[in-house]
Amino acid sequence: MTIKKTSDKNPTANLAINKSRIKKYGKNKSIPSYYLEKGSEFQIELYNPTQDKVLTTIKLNNKPISGGLILRPGERVFLDRFLDSNKKFLFDTYKVDNTKSAKKAIEPNGDVEIAFFKEIVIPEPDFLMGGSGTVTLDWTSGDYNINGNLTTTNANFVDSSTGNYNAYSNLNINEDMFIPSRSETTLTTTGGVGIGTTNTSQSLRGAKLDESKLQGKLNKSLKSKSKTPTTIETGRVEKGSKSDQKLCEGTGEFELTSFHVLRYKLFPKSEQQLSAKDYYTKYCGGCGAKCKTKFCSYCGAKQ
Repeated sequence: MTIKKTSDKNPTANLAINKSRIKKYGKNKSIPSYYLEKGSEFQIELYNPTQDKVLTTIKLNNKPISGGLILRPGERVFLDRFLDSNKKFLFDTYKVDNTKSAKKAIEPNGDVEIAFFKEIVIPEPDFLMGGSGTVTLDWTSGDYNINGNLTTTNANFVDSSTGNYNAYSNLNINEDMFIPSRSETTLTTTGGVGIGTTNTSQSLRGAKLDESKLQGKLNKSLKSKSKTPTTIETGRVEKGSKSDQKLCEGTGEFELTSFHVLRYKLFPKSEQQLSAKDYYTKYCGGCGAKCKTKFCSYCGAKQ
């Protein structure tokens, strides 16, 4: 889900297996979910629809992975590995005690966060630093402030009212400079100018209670409570097999605050509560893609 949004065309991130997107559940919830089999190696599909370069950072299990990935305008990447090592993204599962302390410990498990940062665009300076040219002050009305550092050679300050000027073979202005007004002042320069749980209640109003059925439901409820599992399954992102994906170094300066953030939660397949639609829709047990035949059209696994 989008946590920060500034436009309709923001970068996207989806989970995929063999470059085929897997189903995302709870798209309208605060944090959508993915359900993966134990030992699944997956990719993060990143896409930049903007006209600027963006920096992408990734958090897994609520911990940032080293480095960032630069996406150029219109670029789509299926990232299958960690940025600081050539190991693939692997979803591994294990069981823990069904206790409050254990549940607290596994809260970050399966958390995925992708943040995007805009490139810093440095404006061109008003003056060419360290260059040469002529600065001409033609005195009309108004005061002037020169901000920053100005270095030039062969600078001429001309007073057009008298025709007199002062010539400087080397002019260095290291601090802000204030020029007071005279009768008339204009400034010209010559030279260069230099980023869910729904609680359904059934009304018994007007109905005759059957004590035997009521007792049966009570016994069934108590029996189900006695079968509360002593362990629960959880999953987290680990380092998998060796990746052949190559990354190269990039350069650029980017803002410190992200302009767009996406968050997802990864769960073991055993935790998935299937809807009626899911019962009639077949998904590949290997890659998670929809299947219409006995073999997956994406990975070729037999169903």
